[in-house]
Amino acid sequence: MTQEEDRRGESPEEAVTRGLCDIGRTADGLKQSFLTLDVRGFGLNTVTPVSKYQHLQRLKLARNRLTTLKGLGSLTNVVYVDASENELTDLLDTSPALHNVSEANFRLNSIREIKTPLVSYQCLKVLNLDQNGLTSLEGLGALAKLQVLTASGNNLESCGGLDSLSQLRVLDLSNNKIAGVAELSGLANLEILRLAQNVVESLTSADRLESLTVLDISDNRLRALEDFCSLSALHRLRDLRMEGNPCCLAMHSRLHVVKILTQLSVLDSAAVAAAEKIEAQNLHGADIDDLAAIRAEHFPSGELDDGGNAAPPVSAQLKAFEGILDAREYFGAFDERCREAVGEVMGEAGGSVTADELCQALMEASSSAMECCRALYLWTLEAVREPSGKDGSMDTAAPLFKDPRLESLGDFKGTWAERVSQLFVALARGCDLLAELIIGYGRSPDDASVTVEVPNHCWAAVCVEGRWCLLDCTWKSFCAPPFAFFMQHFPLQRRWQLLPELKTKDDFWEMPRYSADFALLGLEIDGPIQSSVSLEVGSVPYSFTLDVPRGLIVRTELCDEEGKEVFWRSGASTSFHNVVGVQEGMCKTRIYTSPPHAGDFLLLVFVTSQQEKEQGKDPQSALSVKVSCLDTSQDGGDLLTYPLPNATELFFSNLCSLASPLDEPMLAHRETDFACSVPGADRAWLESKGKEVCELEPSDSDAGFIGNFIPAEGGSLSLLAAFPGDVKPRELLVFYPLSLTAIMVTEVRRPEVEDVSEETEEASALRQTFGRVDKNGDGRVNKADLLLAMKRLPDLAKTLRMNKSAVREGDGSMQEFERAFERLDRDQSGDLDWKEFSAVLVQE
Repeated sequence: MTQEEDRRGESPEEAVTRGLCDIGRTADGLKQSFLTLDVRGFGLNTVTPVSKYQHLQRLKLARNRLTTLKGLGSLTNVVYVDASENELTDLLDTSPALHNVSEANFRLNSIREIKTPLVSYQCLKVLNLDQNGLTSLEGLGALAKLQVLTASGNNLESCGGLDSLSQLRVLDLSNNKIAGVAELSGLANLEILRLAQNVVESLTSADRLESLTVLDISDNRLRALEDFCSLSALHRLRDLRMEGNPCCLAMHSRLHVVKILTQLSVLDSAAVAAAEKIEAQNLHGADIDDLAAIRAEHFPSGELDDGGNAAPPVSAQLKAFEGILDAREYFGAFDERCREAVGEVMGEAGGSVTADELCQALMEASSSAMECCRALYLWTLEAVREPSGKDGSMDTAAPLFKDPRLESLGDFKGTWAERVSQLFVALARGCDLLAELIIGYGRSPDDASVTVEVPNHCWAAVCVEGRWCLLDCTWKSFCAPPFAFFMQHFPLQRRWQLLPELKTKDDFWEMPRYSADFALLGLEIDGPIQSSVSLEVGSVPYSFTLDVPRGLIVRTELCDEEGKEVFWRSGASTSFHNVVGVQEGMCKTRIYTSPPHAGDFLLLVFVTSQQEKEQGKDPQSALSVKVSCLDTSQDGGDLLTYPLPNATELFFSNLCSLASPLDEPMLAHRETDFACSVPGADRAWLESKGKEVCELEPSDSDAGFIGNFIPAEGGSLSLLAAFPGDVKPRELLVFYPLSLTAIMVTEVRRPEVEDVSEETEEASALRQTFGRVDKNGDGRVNKADLLLAMKRLPDLAKTLRMNKSAVREGDGSMQEFERAFERLDRDQSGDLDWKEFSAVLVQE
């Protein structure tokens, strides 16, 4: 007779009596007390008979038919409860609470939510809620001393409700529907986190789990290996499981993670060996000295096959093909003939073709190795299907071919870009071409993505007649010159840059984002340009220079984060470009930008030809630079900075140039020197509100005009020119002079003047202060100078005996400033010399 059959017909009381065990003795050795009750699988549907055993400490009630635990409240000594595999719908509803319980197992019940307030269970340290159908963990936050929580196999879509569990050490939420880990960021003492078989798409905030040693994030939806970079901050992390995520299908995914998470000792249940760490470093293009140091550390006795003394070369003598700027023009009619030949082969095969048949057709259609390479490239472009998902070329699940029958050409694994490149390299080798697969970092011209730490792109190199050509079948770049190809591609193995001087990864990411056609348009870099710059509100504009072929029209825009072009309130421009020289058919064009307020912006540069413009074609993107503007003002006010002039198309197409004012804003009521170049103009002048302000005189320089005037406050100021044969003058530039109100809240940052040696330290400090206020260094300070300096030097207001530290319109501070200035200006000249300035400062 089995044990289950033997229990049939027993009453609950008999079953409980049978389950009593672990007889202990009290101190006097006389009175017996039962410490453990084990009635697992007895078929109980009530706990009433249990309550009379007051000394019970451990309750094993698993595999019964219990629907409630009410009635156990009198067992005040209980520290362990196993009520798994019952029919309970509530947690620890014992009425009253079992205050001393430290471990509880409620696995495989029907607890959908936490109903019972748990504030009384302050001793509970271990809790198992696996496979209950839970939809929320709200309510568990009251368990202040909880150290171990398992709630796998539920219906959780969020891990919220645990942020107050500061003592939690182990958390298992595997096999749920959780999409992120940000809600766990407050668990600073968490050591083990298991989130396998969820729908996690991001590891955002995981870097805050500073005590984590074990993380199981396998079988989730992490698409990019870049997500794991945040874990590099977790210095205690030793064991990571990531298998089963889409990103793991990428080539060398394990080595990439070994490279970025150097603290790991176990990855996907396999030990991370020292040799593997070296392989990862080597894959990522470690320099010779770095590799030698790694080998010396991990293999001091020369355990490698080469004895540990050989250092793999970082670069080889690779001869680069000079490149093709416009491949379509270079190959002419061959492209069309090639498509026809391949189309015939594919038609005859009914879409099903072997790799050998395809390679044979491509070689027969080509008369040279370069034409064969081109034919392979064109066929690959036609055959593959571009991914439609948000992951783009990093998509590991996107179909590779437009026609599924082509999958017989090979079983390729990895991201879409990796699979496309693998396909091309395999076919190139089938055509007897020497081809190599290259992995590295890519900067898509269509995507303003930020710097990444894990390789995110793949392309190919083919050797044609002893010279290597670089091509990208995903971003459609064929044999571009190495310098142009490098603008979007940084190979892990630096030798594949094919450049005379190898660049670093930092060099690559610090470049602006060039378009794919930057080099094709004939544009060239003139001086350093960064991918992103930071400015302060009140700083002078950021600028850089490009060489632009004569005949191309440049256009610039400064856009906000939503892609909308931004302007000043006055209507003044936030971007401007200026031809500063013409040499050998190239116009040196200086690009300026000045954000109107704090925030993140994108400076875009476009070019077009006059013919394309007349045809109504959109201008082509050339490059973009991220511009971050920070407000460092003390009062947090809405400060103005540096409005730029608005330019008409004629100003640029006619190669006009503005020489002054360009290094400082045009200020109302302040004498301004004006200089510009207007080729072909008979005369030029400045006009405001339909009235001439200043007639500009021809200068000694070619096509130059100069003048001197004092802008009036309010309104705009236009530069006009008259050309031979014109009936009406033409507008070139529009300026928006800053008023005194704007000057009050504008700071133009300039280099500090050098210290001037004086007899005393105090006098030297005063002289330095005067130098900082004297903006143009002429030894005199006017109202505009002083207003500008007060923004930089808040203590000046006190020096001037003003009650307010800032001058603003409408609060009386402007009138107070005027009176203070008149007090200082003893000779009523309209400005202050050193003697007037220092006399007041000395008094203070």
